[in-house]
Amino acid sequence: MERSPDWLSLCTDAIDLAAQDAEALETHLLKSPNDVEVRVKLLGFYFRNQDDDTRRRRIDHVRWLIAHHPEICLAAFARIAPHECPDAYNEGKRLWLSAVSNHPNDPAILRNAGRFLSIEDRDLAEELYRRGTTVEPDTSDWRELLGGLCFLSSIGATSREERVRLAREALAEYEAALTLERSALGAFGILIDIARVAVLSENYERAAEAAERLLSDATDHVDTFEYGNAMHYAHVVLGKVAMARSDSTSAVEHLQAAGEVRGSPQLNTFGPDFELASQLFSIGHRGAVLSYIDGCKRFWESGASVLEKWVLAIERGETPDFSERWAT
Repeated sequence: MERSPDWLSLCTDAIDLAAQDAEALETHLLKSPNDVEVRVKLLGFYFRNQDDDTRRRRIDHVRWLIAHHPEICLAAFARIAPHECPDAYNEGKRLWLSAVSNHPNDPAILRNAGRFLSIEDRDLAEELYRRGTTVEPDTSDWRELLGGLCFLSSIGATSREERVRLAREALAEYEAALTLERSALGAFGILIDIARVAVLSENYERAAEAAERLLSDATDHVDTFEYGNAMHYAHVVLGKVAMARSDSTSAVEHLQAAGEVRGSPQLNTFGPDFELASQLFSIGHRGAVLSYIDGCKRFWESGASVLEKWVLAIERGETPDFSERWAT
């Protein structure tokens, strides 16, 4: 039986595709418009390389893939930012709701539709995920996805009270997911989310416990994609816990360790966590932040230009915008 391609790997591998190679793939599609793998690769290339023309091309591929292959998981690569392209987002939403209507109990389609809708239509995404819990009540990732919705909402909360409340809701969902997860690697990944959201919920005891567990269990997963994620976020979380306890010395040590990881597919593509670095920079640890940035250069090669931009800002005595992900 022929195995399906690893669609997300196709995307990430194509991020640094040469422009002429991407153009050749577009030319290929003129003759073979049903070549799914080529369309997926182009989504990866257009993820960072966006101007008006490439944004239009990317949206065309997203719409085609939703209409023809809604079962393929492409995560963030297949999202359309509603604030940038509201008409395209609404068309994507229509296509996803049509796919769900045609396949109301298909777990893959419910997941993918929920992921697409999760930022702009959180309530609708939650409805799809909760439907998933009835279709697959013993599957952990529905609770994990529900936790992710609350996690994202907590990050964007406008008040501390709202942030803590949503983070605690996320933590409850992740803890439920952990009890359902049967694989050691899956549980290891959920524990990363628990550590990150526990510190956001100000449950510092659980955050530290989860982070320390990640460090102790990491040797069992050294050959997996989660190893770099776990080492990075465990140290970031322990650094944030140290900051909450007014121990900036320990926080600096953990920041240094977080920048010394070998990377991972996620860190290499989307970049590391800079919240702890921002906190330490705000209280004068300029050298520690520069050292952290230097460490991140080893694995976040796609973010080299934005890292250099931050270094130059610091050297000029300015405060970098650590929320920026791509240099303009």
